[in-house]
Amino acid sequence: MSNNNNLITEISALVLAVLLVLAGAVLLYLGKIGYDNAIFFFISALGLFGFNSAWRAPSPSQQSQLLSLVAEKQAQPPVVIHNNIPAVAVPAPEPILTAPTPPAAAAQPVPQFVQPAPFPYSPSSTFPSMPAV
Repeated sequence: MSNNNNLITEISALVLAVLLVLAGAVLLYLGKIGYDNAIFFFISALGLFGFNSAWRAPSPSQQSQLLSLVAEKQAQPPVVIHNNIPAVAVPAPEPILTAPTPPAAAAQPVPQFVQPAPFPYSPSSTFPSMPAV
């Protein structure tokens, strides 16, 4: 395999991305293009970096490391057929003793249901007239 870390490719991608950003900013500042057209320049500049990075990765050494990690993660765990470990006895929780509370003075009972007040509106068959527009 050839080495994809070519310095000329890196420099040319950087110069082209800078030119795209500058062209988009100048044209946007002068009013020749709108925001929706300027985004093309900025996205294209970012895309150059992404494409260049994707072209380089992963290197052969990184690829072998990734494959070994994936193989480790996909390995099946050992199957336990018989569990010969004795069960551990769990002690029962002790009851919590609390002191009795003295009864409160005669409290008024809280009403559980409050009757709603009647609504003052009664439906009628006539509607108020609207002024003509």
